[in-house]
Amino acid sequence: MTETDTHDGAIVKLPESVTSLAQPASIAEIELMVRRAEFMGEKLDQLRKIAVARTFPSDWILFGKEVYLEANGAFRLHPIIGFSLTNVQKQVEVDDGGVVMVTMTGDASS
Repeated sequence: MTETDTHDGAIVKLPESVTSLAQPASIAEIELMVRRAEFMGEKLDQLRKIAVARTFPSDWILFGKEVYLEANGAFRLHPIIGFSLTNVQKQVEVDDGGVVMVTMTGDASS
C-alpha cells in the first residue's frame, strides 16, 4: 500500500496493484482514485495561481486573441512549473533595409 495526503489532511492508503481505471478491484478503489484526482487538480490550480502571480506584464505576449507566456517569464518560473526547452534552433534573417529578424524554435514542456 502507498500512502498519500488528501485535501482534508487525512492519510489515504492506495493499493499498489491498481494502476489505472481500466481494471479497478473495487468501487472503494475507484472512489479513492477520484478523491486523489480531485486533490491533484486542486493543487495544480494553486500552483498555476502562484506561478502567474510571480510574472510581470512584460512576461506575456498577445498573438491575435491568445495570450502566451514569453520565454523570459517561462525561464523565471522554471523552478515552479518544471519548464524544459530542448532542440533549440535559431534562424537569422536580414532584409534589404538592414532589419534583423531572429526566429527561435524548440521543443518545450512543463
